[in-house]
Amino acid sequence: MHILNNGMRCAYSDCVEQHEVAKQDEDGNEIEAVTCSSCRKFRGLDNIQGDNMSKYPKVYFLEENCSVRFARYDNNAIAIQLICEDGSPMATATVNLAEVPPPGHVFVKDHSENTGMLAALIKAGYVEDTGKRIPSGFVTVPLAKLLIQP
Repeated sequence: MHILNNGMRCAYSDCVEQHEVAKQDEDGNEIEAVTCSSCRKFRGLDNIQGDNMSKYPKVYFLEENCSVRFARYDNNAIAIQLICEDGSPMATATVNLAEVPPPGHVFVKDHSENTGMLAALIKAGYVEDTGKRIPSGFVTVPLAKLLIQP
């Protein structure tokens, strides 16, 4: 279960981790909903795919066969999350930049802990590398064409 820094569980009901507790006062009365950054990032999962991850091919990443969950970022760009066989999140395969990718394209996070992600998505048949790179801080982010539409 995902615990926030303040010790509360996330209140977003459609969260990847399926949390359900809001911030409470001393008497146990709900005073405000609390959501984690993962929940805010993937708000809208059910609008694209719901829980039907089995219809998509698996992606082999970091020695694990992962299911794929499609979502949308706040700017409506497509997000891709890899889910382990036990249901826990493995990685967010995409990154949300200020620039919105063209329709049918995603920015793939292929650096840091996600090194090798672009190759894994290509091998599984999800994306095609366009060869275009977008500067983002100290890295460049590949722009990839989606071959499988959510």
